[in-house]
Amino acid sequence: MPCLILTGHPCAGKSTFARLLAERALIHPFSNIKSVAIVNEESARPDKTKKQCYESALEEKMTRMALKAEFDRQCSSCKLADGGAGRRS
Repeated sequence: MPCLILTGHPCAGKSTFARLLAERALIHPFSNIKSVAIVNEESARPDKTKKQCYESALEEKMTRMALKAEFDRQCSSCKLADGGAGRRS
């Protein structure tokens, strides 16, 4: 599964750009992309606001762990869906 990670300063437009890329990838006539998952604070920690996710060092650490776990979950579900193709070695 192709993976694109966007990084940048807060409020720089990463989420907006990710949604735009996802929309275009799904409708592009020559694309083999059938689904897209956007992993962010809202998907990793739905019980917290973005401000709460970073209000202390502990909350930031928990948010970063949750983001990694959500990313790993999304990658695992794609491997299962495509029969294990693209397995990491």
